[in-house]
Amino acid sequence: MSAIKKIIGNLPNFTVKPKSISELGVVTFTDGTNDIIPNQLQCEAYGYTYEVLSGTCRIFQQNTNIDNNVNNTSNQISGVNNISRTGSNNSLILGENNVNYGRCRNNFITGSRNEIESNVNNAAAFGINASVINNAALAVGGGLNNIRGLSAFYADRQMQVLQLSGYTTNNTATKLTLNGNNVDYIQVKRNSIIGWELFLTRLEVGGSSGTAGNFSYRLFQGCTVVDNSYDMTFTTGFTRNIAKSGVNGSFSMVKDDASGQMTVQVTDRNNVNNIWNAIIYLHELTSTNITF
Repeated sequence: MSAIKKIIGNLPNFTVKPKSISELGVVTFTDGTNDIIPNQLQCEAYGYTYEVLSGTCRIFQQNTNIDNNVNNTSNQISGVNNISRTGSNNSLILGENNVNYGRCRNNFITGSRNEIESNVNNAAAFGINASVINNAALAVGGGLNNIRGLSAFYADRQMQVLQLSGYTTNNTATKLTLNGNNVDYIQVKRNSIIGWELFLTRLEVGGSSGTAGNFSYRLFQGCTVVDNSYDMTFTTGFTRNIAKSGVNGSFSMVKDDASGQMTVQVTDRNNVNNIWNAIIYLHELTSTNITF
């Protein structure tokens, strides 16, 4: 942080200046209101080093595979500037500038500038700039967040695959959870546009009004806009009944008000026992300097 503290105001002819430095040595700038990822000219004007390959501005090069890895003997790490924070175990990291944050396990990262957040387990991140905040997610980063030809705009893009499941025994609306753990819903980022494609399977397994073996399989497509306050607007674009024996049951994409997260809500008839399983593909674009 010392290099930033020496800077008072903006350099002449620049509307941005350094704001903070991450543990990886990545410098984030600000325009006075929003965080900015600087371009090469801005970065080097303030005396930092610009990495063309990764599109990052740095104050130093992180010590390869050493920092924060000492206590994580169960991890396997290969590449440059990769970090697996203390408390992360049984993880594999390949590539460069990737971070596996602490208190997580059984994760796999390959590529460049991918991150798996703290307390996220059994997840995988591929490509460039994937950011995993959900347990058991598979995420593919969409590349550098500098938009070529639009230097003033920055955005994170990625695709995620998640599985949610649960069960119902009556007509109470029930929210499905990641891996059916009854705790975790889909975490989202603010100022995001999230397109989704959901495949939902329902299987009747009994109940006084149920018929074991009846089922339904449906496709649901739509979009969620998450604003700066994490309020969500849902738009349904397409629903298709693919196969069934008996009824379909009902479902929708909703916000869980208690957690502020997103999930699939299902319901069926009283005295019917159902197992529900949802595979959902998320197509995410998160703006880093535009608020909705």
